[in-house]
Amino acid sequence: MLLLVEPVVMTMFSPFVGRLSDRVKPQLLASLGLFLNTVSLAMLVFLNQDTDLVFIGVSLAVFGMGMGFFVSPNTGAVVGSVEKKVLGVASSVQATSRYIGMALSMAVVMISFSVFFGDVQLTPEYYPSFLSSLPVVFTVFTVLSFAGILAQLKGAKTPSSP
Repeated sequence: MLLLVEPVVMTMFSPFVGRLSDRVKPQLLASLGLFLNTVSLAMLVFLNQDTDLVFIGVSLAVFGMGMGFFVSPNTGAVVGSVEKKVLGVASSVQATSRYIGMALSMAVVMISFSVFFGDVQLTPEYYPSFLSSLPVVFTVFTVLSFAGILAQLKGAKTPSSP
């Protein structure tokens, strides 16, 4: 049930933000979404065995809100920045980028797990190693998310941006 928090919150915010992005510069809304994601990831750096489920739920809700603010405006900005005859190409590049990002994220997680507890089945004796790997993983993702904010804001300042 806890894992449903992020997609439910995203679903709640996406329609509102999609309409708002028609009136406000979409790059700014997407940057706000990336900021919220960065805050959420920074919160998750502090996960440990004593972390309250409410804290995790709030972190996931903030992440869901961030995704709600990011996805629609970002998609609109990409689609709005190309000619109609290349919409399919723009959409496919965006989807490919999304899937590459997911794959690279999994690679970062797997590398971290390999470094912290090697090639073993995750059993209770390895839980401390698992928990010690989480701050590293979430720190890496927090830094990458912050870099995304900078890139998004730089794109928002270019004259060719919609």
